[in-house]
Amino acid sequence: MRVFELFSVGLLLSLAIHTIIMFFLAFFNGDKVLMTINDYGEKWIEAVLFPIFIVMGIVTLIRIARRTTARMCPRCMESKRQVPMSKEGPFWCCSVPDCGYKEPIERKRARHYTVRRRSS
Repeated sequence: MRVFELFSVGLLLSLAIHTIIMFFLAFFNGDKVLMTINDYGEKWIEAVLFPIFIVMGIVTLIRIARRTTARMCPRCMESKRQVPMSKEGPFWCCSVPDCGYKEPIERKRARHYTVRRRSS
């Protein structure tokens, strides 16, 4: 799965860099086309493949962001497994049945501010 993620993020990055470079070259050279990607006239290849590459890269970036922000089980991390934890009632619970790790959810307490009245 990591090879697919590296490939799709690399494609997205290369397309973005290529688009930015082509914009700047056309902008600073008076709208003259300096380079063509496909010189033999089959534009449907770019019309089909580029959106697929863009969507594939964006979906992969979203999946990577979700995985890095997920809460992982510390017991399973010791055994080199990345197992996300889920909320069950007031606990974070490991999704592996053999593990049985539970951790209470920390609730943010409301801050109570005291208002002092000025004495006149």
